[in-house]
Amino acid sequence: MTAVPSDGCGTASDPPATLNVANEYIVTFPPSYDGTTPIPLIFGLHGAGRTNTDFRQTDARMQDTELEANYIMAYPKSSGNDWTGQLSANIDRVEALYNQLLGDYCVDKGRVFATGHSSGAQFTTEFHCQRDGLLRAVAPVAGSEFGNGCAAIPTLIIHGENDSVRGNNGSAHVEKYRMWNSCSSMTMPYEVASCNSVAGGAEVDPGCVEYQDCSATLIWCSHNDPNYNGGTNHGWPCFANDAIFDFFTNIQ
Repeated sequence: MTAVPSDGCGTASDPPATLNVANEYIVTFPPSYDGTTPIPLIFGLHGAGRTNTDFRQTDARMQDTELEANYIMAYPKSSGNDWTGQLSANIDRVEALYNQLLGDYCVDKGRVFATGHSSGAQFTTEFHCQRDGLLRAVAPVAGSEFGNGCAAIPTLIIHGENDSVRGNNGSAHVEKYRMWNSCSSMTMPYEVASCNSVAGGAEVDPGCVEYQDCSATLIWCSHNDPNYNGGTNHGWPCFANDAIFDFFTNIQ
């Protein structure tokens, strides 16, 4: 897919230092950033009661991963305790950061993605639904069936098969995306490597399938990783970062 340069492209530069504005955002740049080659961008959205630093370092554990090595990573902090309690303000907040990054840095406008945990996953859906066309694909983790009448978009949904916090297996969330992406009910296995949970080291079955006959790709990983800080089956599973990296990287 041919890159679409943002307005910030054109002036050669070394990778910027990590941008860190307290209570607003953290942005990291890959070593390949040179100011002239458009780099894809991922928004990573934290869960309720957590911060962007918690998400990057502890919850999603994205710091120093392949994601940060290959993408511009933007970790905004919500206005308020979560993303959906002040939904309109937070949509404006993330859109403003989107515009700032595309205006000041060399971003591939055709490859802007979002992922998030729990409240951040719900916001990922809402942001796509209300700002259709800004995101190329999404990967909500442990979210809920937010959004109505949204446009089709390539989607990877990751959800614990017995999520004790959501009280469900994520099927209602998946069903919304199945309708939006015009998929049939048929699925085929989708290969994602197993891993060992950070919660006790148990081997995790990612449980991924890909829906068929879709207008936009839909993958559902119904996993059995028990990892969560303070509960079970609502955390960021051990395979998630690799699966999200592969999914976004292979989007055409």
